[in-house]
Parts: sequence; C-alpha cells; structure tokens
Amino acid sequence: MAGGYAPDGATVATVEVYDPAADAWAAGPDLPVAVNHAMAATLDGAVHVAGGYGGDRLPSRQAVRLEGDRWRQLAPLPEGRAAGGLVALDGRLYLVGGVGPGGLAAGARCRHCRPRATASGWWRWAGSCTCWRAAPGRACTPPPPTRRSTWRRRDTLEG
Repeated sequence: MAGGYAPDGATVATVEVYDPAADAWAAGPDLPVAVNHAMAATLDGAVHVAGGYGGDRLPSRQAVRLEGDRWRQLAPLPEGRAAGGLVALDGRLYLVGGVGPGGLAAGARCRHCRPRATASGWWRWAGSCTCWRAAPGRACTPPPPTRRSTWRRRDTLEG
C-alpha cells in the first residue's frame, strides 16, 4: 500500500509491504510526498507509483520507482492524474482513466511509458478508451501465443 488516508483523514506518505511467505506486513520507505488515490504497478520487479491527490487536493504529476529502499523520481506525468489505473505489460506502464485537473480524464485516454527512459517525453498517448472513468478496475494480459502473433493498433490480433 502506497499513501492513502490515515484514520484521522490526513493524506499520508507511508508505505506498507506485504510478505506472503511470512504472511506479515512491514513498513516500507515513505513516498517523497503524501498522496491518496495514487496508482501503482510492478514492472520488472520494481514498484512504480504515479499520481494521486496531494495534500492540496489536486491531482499530482509525480511518478516514482522503488529502487532498494529509496524512491527514485521519474519523468512527471504530462498532467496531474488521480484515481485511475496503472498496469504493466511488455516492459511498459499504462495509465488509464482517472481524474485530471479538469475532472474526469478526457476520454480516459491511456498513457504509456518505457520506465527506463528519462527524457521529458517519457509518457505518450496510447489511444482512447470509449468512456470516461475514475477508479476503474484494471488488468492486463498479453496476447495468446500463436505462431506469428503481434499486437496491432486497436488491440486486434494478427497472425
């Protein structure tokens, strides 16, 4: 768990880590800033956290990756985003839906990035969803294996 609300309603930067082998929770390193409604995903064994509402109640542009026991700042989101979905697939992070500076994210368009990049153009538009959404459920699956399958635009599978 990264950030969220404390029992008194304050937004927190605390991180809790679950160890399934020990069936126990432990404190992790605090996020650089307190956020709630942040989005998180694991990619290449590293936890990534993006966006969320800061203490000012505005959607944040922050993106960070956990490296050892420290959070590394990544390229910021192009616009503040909170209460969306962040998923990892094929070496990229995809941020979908959520709430932006003007309300529900316009068209709930997807953002994707390659986490190893460090340039300011790190996040790119990936396409448009068909409806506006905040707090979506999310999942990512690769295409089923076939002899020569490749993903094509609009998520069609071509053999």
